[in-house]
Amino acid sequence: MVELSKFAEEILVEILSRLPPKSLVRFKCVRRSWNGLINNPNFAAKHISSSKRTALSSSSTTLILRRFLTADVNPNEMEMVLSLFNFDNDFDGFFLEDFHFPYSLGVGCRGEINPAGSTVNISCYCDGVICLDDVGERSNIILCNPAIKELRLLPEPQISSPKYPGSPTAAVGFGYDLRTKNYKVVRLVHTGWQYCDEQDMDMPYLKAEVFDLLTNRWKEIKIDGLLKENTIVLPENRGLYFKGFIYWCAMEHEKVLETTCNGDDEQKVIEYYARMIAFDIGKEKFHVMKINPGLYDDCCLMGGVLGLWKESIALCVRGWTTLDIWVMDDFGDGKGSWTKYLALEPVVKITSQFALFGKGDDQFVLVACDRSELIFYDIFTNKFLYLPLNGVLLQYTQVVEYVGSIVSVNEGNKLDVGTVWDCD
Repeated sequence: MVELSKFAEEILVEILSRLPPKSLVRFKCVRRSWNGLINNPNFAAKHISSSKRTALSSSSTTLILRRFLTADVNPNEMEMVLSLFNFDNDFDGFFLEDFHFPYSLGVGCRGEINPAGSTVNISCYCDGVICLDDVGERSNIILCNPAIKELRLLPEPQISSPKYPGSPTAAVGFGYDLRTKNYKVVRLVHTGWQYCDEQDMDMPYLKAEVFDLLTNRWKEIKIDGLLKENTIVLPENRGLYFKGFIYWCAMEHEKVLETTCNGDDEQKVIEYYARMIAFDIGKEKFHVMKINPGLYDDCCLMGGVLGLWKESIALCVRGWTTLDIWVMDDFGDGKGSWTKYLALEPVVKITSQFALFGKGDDQFVLVACDRSELIFYDIFTNKFLYLPLNGVLLQYTQVVEYVGSIVSVNEGNKLDVGTVWDCD
């Protein structure tokens, strides 16, 4: 009888782990034992694993779009929302729902229609949780799980600049620490160049800190490898989490030397070099990787997007006439070799790139836009779909491939993604 009861529990776990997050939230009210099961971190890990397998085998894909809508009350103001969008392999798609941020959160999600007002950005994504950063004066960082309607405004960061008290954020990453089975946020702070009279040069101000969701505290960490004797390496766009690391496209800048000639200051020309930053979440250590020779214009990397394809990191860069796809072979410890996978001439006009992701071996989708519409472009088949977006500031849209989860951003789940659920 005991074995039969245990078998029934195992069947229950298997069934519940395959259900969508919205259903699981409702099922917490069915029985006290169900509530305990669904809140168990190991069950949450099992649910994530099941959801990822389903997403890989499914013919449809769910995306999160950060977009701007005209406010209902004032047509001269905009509101930032997260929109869930679903499409299948043939690019037939539809919107599922919009996630609105409450006024009480106190972040810059509403304001006048202008680029300066678009301050809340998707900075990273992991296990169904979206990490957003408000690059305004307060440097807010928000964790959001749209599937279960949870929001968490993190405590105020600790690092502040002596020159800029608001501590402008250079980059934010969010991911899973495979060692401690916990989620962390990393924040890089850069306030530009500060003139150092003693050394007769402009010295860059760069620091980093990590927030641990279990301890609920920020701590400063070393930036070894990012601030060198003659150069500084700075991330240029949104981060990508993959297998315990957060990756950013980056630029390595020469430090600016100052010289005086006939009473006039002359500034040395700054050289730029394309790089990739990899942050080891477990070791809390930064690694800097070079991009292989052949990327003809280092500045092109600034418009590139990172994505996942066939269990590898891919980079799509727009050249003068082609789209170039690079794939990274990971050798561990944040070190990897980049290989140019293909170059093609797109059949649609692309002005801005938003996201890149692969579905198995036969689909490689780039999400981009022209001057007025969102574009879904299958690089392998040259199929494409135009999606008119109602709203404003199309060029500031952000897109993330999304798999729903029940990871709670409020409870700080200590998840073991390698654990198989054990009913004992």
